[in-house]
This record gives sequence, C-alpha cells and structure tokens, in this order.
Amino acid sequence: MLAYCTSKAGLDMMTRCLAIDWGPKGIRVNSVCPGQIQTPIFERYLGLNEVQLDAMWKAVSDKYPLR
Repeated sequence: MLAYCTSKAGLDMMTRCLAIDWGPKGIRVNSVCPGQIQTPIFERYLGLNEVQLDAMWKAVSDKYPLR
C-alpha cells in the first residue's frame, strides 16, 4: 500500500501547488480523486470472505452520493 498511498498523496499535493502557482494567472486546476475501487487486488489485500466484502463495499458506497 505504500506506493499507492504515496502516489495519491503526491497527486493531491501537485494539484494544490499548481493551483497556487497558476491561480493568479486565471488558470483553474482540478483533480479527480476516486475513493475505494473494488478490484481483485484490493480484495485479496484485505483478506475478507465474500460476506464481509459485500458488507464492506456496501458501507463504503453508502458514504458516496453516487454510490
């Protein structure tokens, strides 16, 4: 998870720095930061059974307006 988390944090900070640098020139900077994404790799990492995974994904999706 180190590389993944570090890359997400780096992209967030890059977006903030570009917004600070370019904002005064009238240029807007945005980024899209999705939440948890259901992938086989992530599910293997969690090591949960199918019932636990279903409950977890429901709990995660309930936090996002678009589900």
